[in-house]
Formats: sequence, structure tokens, C-alpha cells
Amino acid sequence: MDLIHKKKENRAQIFQSFDSLKGFKEMIQECEVEIVSPRILSQDDYEILNERVHQIQKGMLVTIEYYDRINYNVNFS
Repeated sequence: MDLIHKKKENRAQIFQSFDSLKGFKEMIQECEVEIVSPRILSQDDYEILNERVHQIQKGMLVTIEYYDRINYNVNFS
């Protein structure tokens, strides 16, 4: 019985997929990007954003979050 079971396991290994490009599948998965819809700002949100932009002064460190047609990115300036 064990001999028959081992033969089936060996036979199953023959039909397993062969990964000819080691690590390629993982690299592709790392590069996948989640697409996010842009946020819709209300008039109040625009006013708050406008106030914050006008408070920026030369030499200040600011964090900018922007939408680039796929998702949001953060940039430090």
C-alpha cells in the first residue's frame, strides 16, 4: 500500500509547474499597484486646503499628498 502511495506522489511531482524564473512571480506581485479612486473634496475641504496652502512660508517643511491617476503618493519638501 505504501509503495502505491509513493508512486502516486512521485507521479504528481512530475506534473507540478516548473518555475523557470525563480523569484519573478514574487517580483511581479510586489510591483502590483492598488488603484484608488480620487477623493471628492467639498467646498469646505477646498477652503481648509486653501488656508493651509496660504500659511506655508519659505523654509517650512511640508508634506504633500497628491493623486497621480492611480493612487495617492506622499512627498516631503
